[in-house]
Amino acid sequence: GGGEDSSSADDAGANVSTFDAAAYLGSLHTRRDGRVLLAARELPSTQNLMQENAAAVAASAAVTAIPAGAVCVADKQVSGRGRGGNVWTSPDGCLMFSLLTRHAVGSTLPFIQYIATMAAVEAIQEAADDALSKSPSPGFRRGTGRAVDVRIKWPNDLYSGGLKIGGVLCNSTYSGGAFDVVVGVGINLDNAEPTTCVNRIIAERLARDGGLPPPAPLTRERLLASFMNRFEALAQLLADSGGFAPLEDSYLRQWLHTDQQVVLEEDGGVGKVQLTVKGVTPTGYLLAVDGAGARYELH
Repeated sequence: GGGEDSSSADDAGANVSTFDAAAYLGSLHTRRDGRVLLAARELPSTQNLMQENAAAVAASAAVTAIPAGAVCVADKQVSGRGRGGNVWTSPDGCLMFSLLTRHAVGSTLPFIQYIATMAAVEAIQEAADDALSKSPSPGFRRGTGRAVDVRIKWPNDLYSGGLKIGGVLCNSTYSGGAFDVVVGVGINLDNAEPTTCVNRIIAERLARDGGLPPPAPLTRERLLASFMNRFEALAQLLADSGGFAPLEDSYLRQWLHTDQQVVLEEDGGVGKVQLTVKGVTPTGYLLAVDGAGARYELH
């Protein structure tokens, strides 16, 4: 298709990825996001590669830019990182990638990580729907978003059955009147250790329903393409609407926190206020209320 490209970082053939570009592009239905693919067998960090290029381009016109919409995939990362500088391990079977996207409006920038977590959950649910539709599960309906237990833990983690199975990390730089946002994602796809993984979650749901195992495990290529298809659509809706309101109901159906009870400590811990989580604020923080209905924004 027009504009499609794929390449591999190659050190005399030693760093060629096992990622199947043709299979991935065959499942991709985006206009731009994910159409340029960079793949390597091993990288320090897909996030660092994309972020450092974006920063270098912002600092110097002489640097060749990785185009917006490009995605970088690594079979293995040796210096992957998560939120707050935490190390993100990358066992075999983990899907790890970073997408470079452009976003024009600063006020909605915090919601990019929200739509990334939504895209990941929706892609996993689609794969589960596909597997369950091939089994004799009674009462199964596609598109409910509840085929398997995968939820968002605010602000940027994916959980199933109380276990973390993925996460999102976003970094941005400002250049040419818009933000270059690097969206980094890691999902335990086929590695049941150290917690659990998407393919095990789907297989366990099929087993509970008395269905057969899925005919083939979900692949990195299929899951990445599905993520891209959803992310681009969600990002376009966010840009067109100028806010998160049209997406909030869908987001809240996918997260873990509605009506969760939390305690806000005030005055150095002297005062404590019991709060109930209700959603997110227009600026992207947690919205909670106290017993009298007063609203709080939690960072």
